[in-house]
Amino acid sequence: MRFIYTFLFVFLVSCLGEGWSPVSTAVAKKSKKNSKSRRAAKKKVRKKKSKTRTRKRRVRFEKYKIARGETLKQVSNALSVSIKDLKKWNRLRGSRVKTGRVLKYQGRIPRSESIGQTNRGRQRGARSIDADGDLQGVGFHVGKWRKHIWGTPELVKLIKECGRYYRELVPSSKKGHAIAIGDLSSRHGGPLPPHVSHQSGRDVDIGFIRKKAPPPGGFINTRPKEMNLYANWVVIKCFLDDPQTSMIFIEHSLVKALRGEVKRIYKTRRTKRERYLSFFPGGRRRVIHGDNDHRSHMHVRIRCPRGDKKCVNR
Repeated sequence: MRFIYTFLFVFLVSCLGEGWSPVSTAVAKKSKKNSKSRRAAKKKVRKKKSKTRTRKRRVRFEKYKIARGETLKQVSNALSVSIKDLKKWNRLRGSRVKTGRVLKYQGRIPRSESIGQTNRGRQRGARSIDADGDLQGVGFHVGKWRKHIWGTPELVKLIKECGRYYRELVPSSKKGHAIAIGDLSSRHGGPLPPHVSHQSGRDVDIGFIRKKAPPPGGFINTRPKEMNLYANWVVIKCFLDDPQTSMIFIEHSLVKALRGEVKRIYKTRRTKRERYLSFFPGGRRRVIHGDNDHRSHMHVRIRCPRGDKKCVNR
């Protein structure tokens, strides 16, 4: 019996020396389970990261419609992208692009800006007076041969507003022929022969409204007796009422006839008569300028749009 007791005593002492106990075995088992769950969680996180890395980001493309006479080089300069990238994105082989084709590109839409002077400048992000290509709007018509019909958003908006105003006061049923819109600027501005100005998107030529209608969008040299004075004054008045308008160039004899029309219309309204006569040559608000050149159309110019820091009012 002594032998058995001594054996049990030695066995217990050895077990206690090694730190064995029922509690310690349970803790060991729990720690093993926790370590396994941590390893599995880490593996899942690694898999998720690898999946997110392999996913391709969706690239957003902007659209750009080719205007008449526009080259790929002009497009690349306007959008600040290379010709090589344009060809790659649109699967182009050569450098020629058809008018009206819509190109896709990566980058920001260029902000509209008039740069420099009207006779020495350019523009960015121009708007077309005939964006839908139907050669007409409310109260106005664009000749199908016109290519340079691009201006600042402010100018395009003003032309459309005056077209609507003209059509309200002079309906087509009362010989109110559509206004003929001529050149504004080229899409990217710059020299536009034979014009000296029309370079920065702030100029527009508008044909005089005659008693006999000219071809749609066409200009014809006009004498005072051939003019529809009232209809022309309605258009001019619309531009004068907008503070953006800085200059209107008209031939001397036509200016004289229009001055007489203003006196006739506002004969009994002294305040309005004096106000609108002040826009003529010699007036304190002079906007209308007489010359020897503009016999078939009036040349309207607006001031620099707000925020265009590189624009010069000349």
